[in-house]
Amino acid sequence: EVVCHPLAVVDLAPDARGGFAVICAGDAPGIAADRILLATGNAASFAQGPPPPAEPDGARRIERAYPLERQLDEATVPPGSQVVVRGLGLTAIDVFLHLSEGRGGRFEPCTDCEAGLRYRPSG
Repeated sequence: EVVCHPLAVVDLAPDARGGFAVICAGDAPGIAADRILLATGNAASFAQGPPPPAEPDGARRIERAYPLERQLDEATVPPGSQVVVRGLGLTAIDVFLHLSEGRGGRFEPCTDCEAGLRYRPSG
């Protein structure tokens, strides 16, 4: 049986029966599990990391990309902007697609391109 528990997990430990004790954040009760599949998703970070680097003039830092339509609209990220994405996970791919094909850009076959495709911005 697979049971989904949409909770923030803070620790895992072996238990006396040979399975796992899943310790959840806050007042959520612990969960006994035989097997565990960790899917981290885009949960908020609970760790206190170093402060973000200073932003150059005119730069804007966007902590969370979602929802893309609101966080990365044309007022926030105007056409022609330079964008830096930290990390190359699924969120980065969503950002790349939203800011390219999501705004009308397209990839076209290209016989004289090394990759075989050329990106055509929407303008």
